[in-house]
Amino acid sequence: LQHINLENEKLIAELREEEPDTEYLMKWAIEQNEAHNVDEIDLVIAIYKFCADHGDAVAMNNLGAIYYEGTYIKQNYKKALHYYEEAANHGNAVAFCNMGYIYLYGRLGEKDYAKAFECYMNGAALIQDGNCYYKLGDMYRYGNFVEKNDDLAFQYYLMASNAENHYMEEYQSDVSYRLANCFHEGIGCEVNE
Repeated sequence: LQHINLENEKLIAELREEEPDTEYLMKWAIEQNEAHNVDEIDLVIAIYKFCADHGDAVAMNNLGAIYYEGTYIKQNYKKALHYYEEAANHGNAVAFCNMGYIYLYGRLGEKDYAKAFECYMNGAALIQDGNCYYKLGDMYRYGNFVEKNDDLAFQYYLMASNAENHYMEEYQSDVSYRLANCFHEGIGCEVNE
């Protein structure tokens, strides 16, 4: 932390404690990350790494997202997958959805629909994740790994639309578009303009 030139001594002091207040540290880091506070990103990453080393699954997942997005640091899908896997192993269900994106889009090379499907099913089963429902709908709609099934695709899109996630705004327009397309073309439902 010597390379971090910041005035927030309380945060740095917590990082040096034998039993740090990781809840306080994570709250601060998440607030800075969600506010896209670039001036504090080095400390945010340091806190996430510190908390991840202390078993915090949210910190692991958030580190994975930072590496996946590559907004603040060099994009690295291999590191993203590592942190997502660690987070999932520590019980973070959102990490399953995030891993699904890596496999679905072949971020490490070849697309792996089987692993993507498994990840999305785990995320959907653990927390009824709307993002997982939406991607499962796509997999059934286009027959990726599973047999094409418009009825299941439509049902998963409906579940995604009705799921309550704090990050729903990130995918709601995609789900709404797919549902509108289903109603327009009669995909898994009656045509209903």
